[in-house]
Amino acid sequence: MFITNINGIFQGWTKLVWTATVAAALGGIVVSAVMKYADNVRKTYCQTLAIGLTAVISILIGERILTVNLVAGVALVMFSLAVYAFYPPAPRLTTSPAASKSQEYERLV
Repeated sequence: MFITNINGIFQGWTKLVWTATVAAALGGIVVSAVMKYADNVRKTYCQTLAIGLTAVISILIGERILTVNLVAGVALVMFSLAVYAFYPPAPRLTTSPAASKSQEYERLV
């Protein structure tokens, strides 16, 4: 197999590494829950919203500087989220063309 140190496989893990690992694991669980109850488009919008919020938080704590490209990107994401929320796509037809023709025939008879 593989050789580990006597202190175990997690030797040298810092709090930052543990935080990143737990955050990634929880993110995977959240994504699976979203995929169970929502569609792929909503999952993508949630991910882009999270990226935008992360950018804003990075600016607030001083890790990044505010640039025109960052503002434009976050604004476009927020605009697309608003458009998707207020004007959802039309529902798809679940009947096949053959079924609709038979329904039309029954209606005529």
